[in-house]
Amino acid sequence: MTRSDPPGAAKDTLVAAATYRAALEQFEELTKAAASVGYPARPLPLFYALSQAGRAIVAARGGADHQVHGLRLDRNLPTNLLESKVERQALPKSVGQFQAVSASVKSPLINEPVQLGALIHSLPEMSVELATSTDWPKALPLFIQPWERVEVPGQTKIALVMEEEHVAAAALGAALSKYPDENRIGVNPVVASAFPTLPTVATPSGAGVGLVWLGDKANLDEALPQYRYRGRRWMRPSVVGTEVPPSPLMTWWVLLFGLSMLARYHPVPWTQALNVDASRTAVTLELTMNRALDAMPHLVFEAIMDLPIALVPRDSFDPFA
Repeated sequence: MTRSDPPGAAKDTLVAAATYRAALEQFEELTKAAASVGYPARPLPLFYALSQAGRAIVAARGGADHQVHGLRLDRNLPTNLLESKVERQALPKSVGQFQAVSASVKSPLINEPVQLGALIHSLPEMSVELATSTDWPKALPLFIQPWERVEVPGQTKIALVMEEEHVAAAALGAALSKYPDENRIGVNPVVASAFPTLPTVATPSGAGVGLVWLGDKANLDEALPQYRYRGRRWMRPSVVGTEVPPSPLMTWWVLLFGLSMLARYHPVPWTQALNVDASRTAVTLELTMNRALDAMPHLVFEAIMDLPIALVPRDSFDPFA
């Protein structure tokens, strides 16, 4: 619908409008192509679909001209391909597309090499992935809860669905140490002193630990806004060190870039990793590519319009199913 009446900066010049329309056409065609091919080839049209969407985003929201990716895959591949690393490309005289689109949507960058597994598990769409033997923290579903009696000023009652259902107050800091927002999470001191573990409450995503957000609802909405579905929000971990992670859109960008480089330049280890009879990462990789197909149109539309769009949640503990 926006192609007949481009939004934002794409209205200003014929060149920007033409770029917007052509890039979105390619985004749509490449997304359809990605859905029609198998997993060994799927990362290629997936990433280049998102890359073309990036041109439309910059045309609509303004940004630097770009002709290179701005990212590179470390070609020293580990045995577990989820441990493969993507890093920023040194570009002293030009701007990479990753940097240009990140600036347009006001997303943090990555300043150190980041593992593909860390990117995958930081995404809300992958928060239900049945990971085994992984140290990568996941995005944690967070729900606002009503106060039973009197609301406490400057605090918002929440339930956080954690990996461990039963968490002692003393262990909470360590459990959330890889989450940039962990210093905004508190506990009721009376409850913490009365019980060996923090109480749990029922949420749409299973049992959540009863906690408080140290700020009012407006503060929570600013820090952890609803994501894609009404009432659904996630506390995301850092993907490297203690840095604030890129936005979900730009996290998908780095991830799909890495997967596309594996598929294009390392087809043998890539296809071996997709063998469900021999590889423990195969199902995770398949789910990642399936979820990308669903997420990209929604996140691209939000980025183009510079407006969050929350849909009615599906009746499931996993709204992305």
